[in-house]
Amino acid sequence: MRLACKSLIWYPKRAYEAGGYSAQPATMQELYGIADQIKAGGITPWSDGWNADQATGWVGTDWIEEFMLRVHGPDVYDDWIYHRIPFNSPEVVEVFDILGELLKTEGNVLGGPTTILNTPFSEAPLPLFEDPARAMFVRQGNFVTGFLPEDILANMDEELGVFAMPAWEGGFEGQPILGGGDLAALFTLNDDSVALMKFLTAAEFGAEWAQAGGWLSPHRTFDPSHYADETTRRVADIAANAEVFRYDGSDVMPNAVGGGSFWTGMIDWLNDSKTAQQVCDEIEAGWPQ
Repeated sequence: MRLACKSLIWYPKRAYEAGGYSAQPATMQELYGIADQIKAGGITPWSDGWNADQATGWVGTDWIEEFMLRVHGPDVYDDWIYHRIPFNSPEVVEVFDILGELLKTEGNVLGGPTTILNTPFSEAPLPLFEDPARAMFVRQGNFVTGFLPEDILANMDEELGVFAMPAWEGGFEGQPILGGGDLAALFTLNDDSVALMKFLTAAEFGAEWAQAGGWLSPHRTFDPSHYADETTRRVADIAANAEVFRYDGSDVMPNAVGGGSFWTGMIDWLNDSKTAQQVCDEIEAGWPQ
């Protein structure tokens, strides 16, 4: 009954356009090239934050899921999240290494791994809107707009830019989107409860929520004019036109993994206390039988 679109790259529109950077990279490799231009101009390309108290590490799992979809495609992604292939398969370890090149390369992310782990995920976008901007990119779901400064929210279409995290050159050729959703569950079967479920799952449901902001319909046929701003309409369009949409992998995995060893493993990997192979081996060994 509610959609979360995660595969989004956010940028500070005024500073970004002033720098002359492209907002339509066709591949991640093209995006890396733009990041190199940003670095050459004396600005750190990325800001990132994984801190979420007991849930620290979930942002890292999203990064791995994004690259699994792009590098190896939805079929391998499905096999991985449903454990039809082991968690420590070579494809997964490869994606850890690819992500490491992005997050661990000096100068790519503000403050490096230590700052990433210590920064609340909700604060990761803030350096983009300082004067001057200290970073240009944040990868995060549509819900991150709820944590932006009030002056940015009040003028979001002019201040905030967004595009879909692009495909991986040599990987899956279409545009994949990672996301999540809020589910409505029926516990008591009667005429009233069935009517309520039909209401909640109807394509036209949520107009008032959409106008209030911070809500996306899971229906492609939902009238986008109900959304309060062009930025949200852009996000809804990105989700609706994806060639492939996949549910957040860690949310699908058993909780001992998706809400446990996968989270802590990402922390161990990012701070270099364990290698990608070690983390993947330990997660696989602890997968519930």
